[in-house]
Amino acid sequence: MMLQPKTIQKVLIFVVMLSLLFQGISYAAADYPHGKVPIKDIYPTQQSVMDNLTIQKDKLLVGQQPDGNFEDFPHNTNVVANWNFENGTSTPTGWLSQTYAGSPTYAYVTNDSANAQAGKRLIQISSSSAASQGAWKTSLTGILPGQNYYFSTYYKTNNLASTDRGVTARISFLDAANNSVAASVYFDGKPGTQDWIELKGDVEIPALAANLDHVDIELLLWNATGTVSFDAARLMNRKIAANKEGAKETGFENVTIDTTNNYAAPWRLVTSAGSPNVSIDASQAKLGAKSAKITASSAATASWTQDVHLTKKTFNISTWYKTSNIVSSDKGVAIGIRFKDANNGDTAPEVFLNGSTGTKDWTRLAGQFTVPNVTAQDHVEISLYLYNATGTVWFDELQVEYANVLINGSFEASASGTAPDSWTYSAPEGSPKPTKLYEVSGANANSGAYSVGINSTSTTGRAYWYQPYTGTYREGDGRVFKAKYKTSAVFNSDATQTSSGVTLRVNFLKTDGTNAGNSVIVTAPPSTTWQEISTVFSVPTGTVKIEANLGLWYAEGTVWFDDAELVAPRQGGDMTDNTIGGAALLTYWWNQNGKSDADVQKAAQKAIDFYINKRTYTIDNPDTTYLRTLNSGGYYNRFYIDGESDAIGDYPTTAWALNSIGQILKYGAESGQPQLLTAQQKTTLEAIARSLWRWLTRTSIYNPQNADNQAIGTVVGGLTLGKVLNDTALQNEAIAYYNTGVAGTNNPVNDPGNGGAFGGVRNDRIAVNGHMIFDEKEKFDAHYGFYALSFLSDLYLLVNDKTSNFYLDGVEMAKYIDERLSENGWLYFGSRHDESDGDEGNITFYGNNVFSHETGYDLGRLLAVRVNFADSSYTPEVIGHRAHSNIEMHDHFKSWSGSKPSFNNEYSLSKNNVSVYFNKAGANLATPQAISVQGTAFTEGAVAGSRGEGLYYKDTNNAWNFLVNSSSGTNKYVSTTNYQVRKVDKTNSALSNTRNEYWVTNGDTLYNIMAVKFNANVSVKALNHLVGMPYMSSMNRIMNVSNGTAVLDLAQNSGSISGTQLTMDSLKLNGWPNLVMENNTDASNFGFNVLGNYYKTIEKLRENPDEGSKANFTWGNIKNTDRLNVNVIDSASNVSYASGEWVVMVLKYSASGSAEGFTVTPTYTNASTKALSNLIVEDNKMKFSLTWPNVTFTDKASSETISY
Repeated sequence: MMLQPKTIQKVLIFVVMLSLLFQGISYAAADYPHGKVPIKDIYPTQQSVMDNLTIQKDKLLVGQQPDGNFEDFPHNTNVVANWNFENGTSTPTGWLSQTYAGSPTYAYVTNDSANAQAGKRLIQISSSSAASQGAWKTSLTGILPGQNYYFSTYYKTNNLASTDRGVTARISFLDAANNSVAASVYFDGKPGTQDWIELKGDVEIPALAANLDHVDIELLLWNATGTVSFDAARLMNRKIAANKEGAKETGFENVTIDTTNNYAAPWRLVTSAGSPNVSIDASQAKLGAKSAKITASSAATASWTQDVHLTKKTFNISTWYKTSNIVSSDKGVAIGIRFKDANNGDTAPEVFLNGSTGTKDWTRLAGQFTVPNVTAQDHVEISLYLYNATGTVWFDELQVEYANVLINGSFEASASGTAPDSWTYSAPEGSPKPTKLYEVSGANANSGAYSVGINSTSTTGRAYWYQPYTGTYREGDGRVFKAKYKTSAVFNSDATQTSSGVTLRVNFLKTDGTNAGNSVIVTAPPSTTWQEISTVFSVPTGTVKIEANLGLWYAEGTVWFDDAELVAPRQGGDMTDNTIGGAALLTYWWNQNGKSDADVQKAAQKAIDFYINKRTYTIDNPDTTYLRTLNSGGYYNRFYIDGESDAIGDYPTTAWALNSIGQILKYGAESGQPQLLTAQQKTTLEAIARSLWRWLTRTSIYNPQNADNQAIGTVVGGLTLGKVLNDTALQNEAIAYYNTGVAGTNNPVNDPGNGGAFGGVRNDRIAVNGHMIFDEKEKFDAHYGFYALSFLSDLYLLVNDKTSNFYLDGVEMAKYIDERLSENGWLYFGSRHDESDGDEGNITFYGNNVFSHETGYDLGRLLAVRVNFADSSYTPEVIGHRAHSNIEMHDHFKSWSGSKPSFNNEYSLSKNNVSVYFNKAGANLATPQAISVQGTAFTEGAVAGSRGEGLYYKDTNNAWNFLVNSSSGTNKYVSTTNYQVRKVDKTNSALSNTRNEYWVTNGDTLYNIMAVKFNANVSVKALNHLVGMPYMSSMNRIMNVSNGTAVLDLAQNSGSISGTQLTMDSLKLNGWPNLVMENNTDASNFGFNVLGNYYKTIEKLRENPDEGSKANFTWGNIKNTDRLNVNVIDSASNVSYASGEWVVMVLKYSASGSAEGFTVTPTYTNASTKALSNLIVEDNKMKFSLTWPNVTFTDKASSETISY
């Protein structure tokens, strides 16, 4: 049955469509439902895995911060076309050479002989004259004023000598006539002979450059001799996400409007007054091709509204808007910010930022808001308004990011007129001491009119402007301190000092005023033009106050500062295993690609140092709910860096970190091989890893989330560590911890009482449909089940023993998955995820590969979303958290094996292109849970909260009733040469009936034949067999159903269609006596009846309500869906059946392009009620004859007969 969430149907389609934006290869919807691809097609070879690992490696290198972490990163894609110069003939496409002086020569190297940094091509500039100035240049349009971009390129030099800039990259801001509209930004390199070095830094696009037309990037040789090569030029908008969820689709490029339900995922279209028109305009945009539009001919109020989950801090918000004839005596055009609790009640008054009326070209509307620090605060509602106005407004490029926490960072505010508010000057050293300067004329200001300065007449002087900040801190919180500066032409420093010249300094203070950690100090070279000085730092434990200092240290001359900022970009992901995971991926890539890449080695070492120093914890999480032992002092990893939230995620985060360390030691510290790690790093990681194992098995309670994949992953980490360290005792303990339990641990051999775990990890398995499998919250999960299978493959390969429980348990779980996995690779129904919702970057499916190879089961048909990592939004911290899976996918890779299975048993009917998986839980003992025919998937129907398939009838009181099929008789499974036949006996006291249901397939078509005998006199007004209907196998449209002359749009909230043949997507349905498809018309409960803000696809539905804030999004909240029925009668008056009378309903599924059909020969006892004495269903390949309760089935090709 296709779920029809009326209020969010387009949202579902949008999510599917959005996932397709990341695909590098296009797949037809008819071939791969939901826009997904079999994983064996995503990763057909081991090299295909390495290709993606290489892309991820590159993203990690670009995204790594100066302190080594992968948690703050440049978002969005690279806007430089042909960034690695791989496209072109005689010159690289999109680039041209430009000579400014002398006679430099230019080369476009199109082979790998010059050892390109990214790909096989690079560009060069050479000169024999020191007076030469030349560049490779590209021009970029669509760059947004007032936003921060991240620039990076790589260069290498050969005998390059210069007394000027030598090697530099220049970013220029130009109008349409190529005139400069703001000072260019330079990134200078080093002379000499150097291998690849990165030039990188932030580029602030001038906010006031209204006539900015384009930005030029020039890679230059400047007044130098020698040769410089360039490669891998990147410019990326640093749109810092507010938190893990943040605002989505802020550029409106991939938004589709559902006007029926007022949705444009993830936006809601809200009309408060009047009759405005809301649309996506493909002819207007500030950036890209589209914008959001609201227009009204009479006064109206409407908005594009989105819910965003933000931390309780201060944020900058901005959007671009354009107006045409806006008239209003009210707000007109505005951004509205509302603060909401979990029940959508207000926690604080709404904040408005008002724009202008009239007609204006694109204008930036910006402001600031603070999320209330109240317990009830849950989310922020952001609205882009046309407010009580007429006219038209367009919106584009909404941006929400953390605000500068420094007060008066622009120095424009001054109550005294002689010093800036909120800043203090101090000059502790000097003879004479430096003097303070406060400029108010604008002569020495980067922006505005005011700036601060320091003048010193001696290199003995040290002075600074400073401001304390006492906001809230998270342990390890990443922050950025930056400012603009310029110096006098004469500016000399005392070179004997450790730090001298222009400086930024950050002090970390405890409650008693003592230092909580070492100060962070950075220096910058003198410059007579405005430059930026910045540092990224992490907040040490125990800090209650930060002091931000702008200084002149031991220097003679003058320095001016302006536009100081202290910002706290949210960690892209809270999990503290991100950076060590990234280090593991880099280490593995280094190991597999020659063990000689110095850049990768350096990046890995920096990440490891950051993890050791900033992401390991020995002080208990404030939430000690899940600890057996307090104050153990052992190492562990927090899920939330700040420890402010539920600590239940610390267990898996620690297990993932243990696995990453094991991989680093395995591939970066092999005996007798080149070493990636320093000796100290190796020693420290070994000690931390041993401590993590003890914490997981002794300090923490066992498996606190009741997620078996996490417990198995813990064993993988321990066994890997034991193997790497050649520690037999640890290896044996890890194996025993899995098999039998270990005394003294949180999973001992014997029952500890009080509901504690015991008997080993494998004792967690549960019996499901004849198999012992690992579960997720007491049920199989369609997502995390593959994590469990993959970790089992790890353990099997570590011991390399097919008699081990690791192998045997893995084979049994693989058999279970193969049995329930549909013929087209669709897997539906799970405790936490209702579908395998992963893609090649976020699902662990290397276990499918290993056990496919070992067993011959076709586990590679599992569907996942294909992602082109190079173009996707996959960020370094995401890559880091998932690194283990990607590493093991390559390390374990084996050839895919198997073909589509054939089953005919209690749980599964499967043959070639047809599969039916039956629900064996509770009362629904014979209900098909998932049907797939010719690539089109079906699932259950829902009526008034009941799910399944069965009799759907209207009683004499005009009330509809749904009798979900249940079993009380015998299920029979018989096969012929060409057919598989299943019979299910069913009874129900309501309506007093016995039902015999038959499933018949030859691998190309599927019959579902239901015979119903009444055991007492009954009267009804309508009688149907409610059956499954297509899920969502078309990725770009709402599913439509046709009877050949009319089409029913399933997105609508009403309407029906009928006929003996209906077509939908890749399938044709033939029914007897008739088929009826009808939309759910329950206005109080269209489709998904879900509260809150968790509108997601069906694959995100939960079977288990124990999902915290997502508990509303479970099957229990889904009351009604659209209905596909095989109809027997539909009458305005009562229709009566005598006891013993019986009727039959027939449905045949076949490919939409086939000529398949069937004939029915009924012998009626009462033609008006369709009561029968005999029925024959026949096509050119089979014959089915029923005389209640006896059936004869004939396979015509083989002449085999089955009798019941």
